[in-house]
Amino acid sequence: SFEVVGRIQLQFYAGYWNEWYLSFPDQKDGWLGEAQGLYGVNFGTPVLTPVPAFEQMTPGKKVQINNELFEVKDVQAATCIGGEGELPFAIESDYVAPVVDLGSPTTRFATIDYSETPPIVFIGDWCEFDQLEFTNLREVPGW
Repeated sequence: SFEVVGRIQLQFYAGYWNEWYLSFPDQKDGWLGEAQGLYGVNFGTPVLTPVPAFEQMTPGKKVQINNELFEVKDVQAATCIGGEGELPFAIESDYVAPVVDLGSPTTRFATIDYSETPPIVFIGDWCEFDQLEFTNLREVPGW
């Protein structure tokens, strides 16, 4: 189980997306994102070897992170346009986050955030909405 305690909103060339900051009972934290009808829960992951530089990342490139092999799906510079709630960092509107999204043949995925040195790596799994087993959701009239 987890509790959603914060949110950031990012803008990129094709629109916007939200990432929700999660707090777990064991004091672990993570992120929940949505893309194309799937939901991804991921966690900051220490890496055993450095990841390739942002400038070396291109769609289709294979990247090994720890013991997992991923493929670069998207390379972009997103702009954080806002945030709310409890977050692990101070939100500065309009900061640019160079990010690389990676996928695998399974439900595993990774995101590399190059806004810090060294880059921050997040690894997680995609799932369907119902698998998250949300409770206490707000009713939205007309949905």
